[in-house]
Amino acid sequence: MSGLIKKDLIVMKRKFKPIQLLIILVVILPLSQNPQYALIIISLMVPFLLSILVSSSFGYDQISKWEEYAVALPLPPKKIVASKYILCLISLIISLFIVVLAFFLLRLFEVTNSGNLAMAIVVSTLFTIIYHSLMIPVIYKFGIETSHTVLYAFILIPTIISTLFGMFKMKIDVSIFDHSYFIIFVFFILFLLLFLSYLISVKIYKKNRLK
Repeated sequence: MSGLIKKDLIVMKRKFKPIQLLIILVVILPLSQNPQYALIIISLMVPFLLSILVSSSFGYDQISKWEEYAVALPLPPKKIVASKYILCLISLIISLFIVVLAFFLLRLFEVTNSGNLAMAIVVSTLFTIIYHSLMIPVIYKFGIETSHTVLYAFILIPTIISTLFGMFKMKIDVSIFDHSYFIIFVFFILFLLLFLSYLISVKIYKKNRLK
C-alpha cells in the first residue's frame, strides 16, 4: 500500500506547485485584510485547495490508465481504495497544520483566541471529511468528471448558508467549541462517515472490476 500512497503523493507534489501561491495568498490576504475572520476563511479555503489535489490523483490514474495496470497486480481492492482515503487524511493533516500556524500568527497580533482555533479545526475537518466521503464513491461510480459537480456543490452550499445567516441575522454560538465532548462527538461522527464511505467505495470498486 505504501507504493500506492507514494504514487499519489508524487502526483500531489507535482500539482501542488501551481496552487502553492494560492494557498499562500489564502493565508496572507485574510490576515492582512480581515484578521477577525481570517482563521475561519483559512480553515475553509485551505482544505478546499488541497481537496482539488486529491481529486487530481484520480485524474492522473485515468489518463495513465492505472486501473488496467492495477488489475494485473496482486493488489486487493481494499488496499487500492484505502490508499485514496489515506491521501484524504494526509491532506487533512496538512490543512490542520496550516490552520494552527495561522492561529499562532494571529495570536502574535492578539486577534484570536483558543476558542477560534477549536472552531477552525472542526470546520477544516468537517469540510475535508464530508467532501471526500462524498467525492470518492461518486468518482468510483460515475467517473472523475462528476467530481466537479461535488466540488461546485461544496462551493455553493457554504455561500448559500452564509447568505441565509446574514439575511436572518443568525449567529453561531461559538462557545460550544470550548466543550471537548462536543468536538469528540463531531470527530466520531465524521470518521464514522469516512469509514462508511470507504466500505461503499470498496463495494463499487469491486463491481467495476467485474465489468
